[in-house]
Amino acid sequence: MSYSKLLAVLFASLLMGFLVTSCTEDGPTDPNSEKPAAPTNLMALSVNETTIHLKYDISSSEQNTLFQDYFLSYWVVGETANPMTMAVAKGVNPIAVTGLSEGKIYEFQLVARYTNNENSAASANVKWSPASRFEKTIYNEDINLFERASLFASGLQIYYGSEDGPRTRTTGNSADWDLGVMIDGSTVKFGSASQLGFNFNNQPQPTFMLTDHFLANAFNDVFDSRAMDDGDRNTKYTEHTVDLTNVTGNQNIIVYVRKYQPGKTRYNYAKIMIVRNPAGGFLYGTAPNRHIKLEISYQKVEDVPYAKTASN
Repeated sequence: MSYSKLLAVLFASLLMGFLVTSCTEDGPTDPNSEKPAAPTNLMALSVNETTIHLKYDISSSEQNTLFQDYFLSYWVVGETANPMTMAVAKGVNPIAVTGLSEGKIYEFQLVARYTNNENSAASANVKWSPASRFEKTIYNEDINLFERASLFASGLQIYYGSEDGPRTRTTGNSADWDLGVMIDGSTVKFGSASQLGFNFNNQPQPTFMLTDHFLANAFNDVFDSRAMDDGDRNTKYTEHTVDLTNVTGNQNIIVYVRKYQPGKTRYNYAKIMIVRNPAGGFLYGTAPNRHIKLEISYQKVEDVPYAKTASN
């Protein structure tokens, strides 16, 4: 081969390599392999003993013309062989997941999907369990706790298993008290029965509240991604009270509670919401029957720290 032909072959090879590299680096992305960005910040709340709502931050790819929907997979923790699934249309947020079993912890996994059959490489995940919701006592009355001067009850038994619900208790049934209210002068103390200052003939069993409390407009506005005993929360349960007159703003207050049921050695968890009076403060009615109103989310199964937790 002559020297001039050799140069021509080398030049052609270099030119071909340049063209291939240019196409590889600068050419358009194959739409058949493009993946959407994942949703993030998946959070949950327990609506009742069979239903959970899930809320998430949407995928940044929702405006892409390839965007199809979201896909939710969920399973009982430790039982991953046959996950349950559902397609979630764009704009459905929160997601209602029904047909669940109280006391079982579920793991939820949410991905975004494109019409090219590609899913987001990452997913948003959360673990949660449904819990019972109570707005009435076992007597089918509002859950109201009254001031000490009233003939009505000042104490609360969060859950009475024989009749499947909460009941209010007078000082004559003090051994049943978990929580209560002491309305005295300018203070409205709510919390652990043993810390209220009543002179009980029979001491109530210990009931522990998280030292942090949370604010919300309604139970169904409250989402979280952490269990009620997660991390430092597990060390912050004590017997104490909260003076509701020190809670400012116009939202309801929510407290975390855990306690042993009689004869048990493992905690049941609950969330108690004290409902603010739209007229101001937390008291309803007039003396001597001033009272506070409560709603309860309660996990009937021991050692399942998911009732309805609130966001910090």
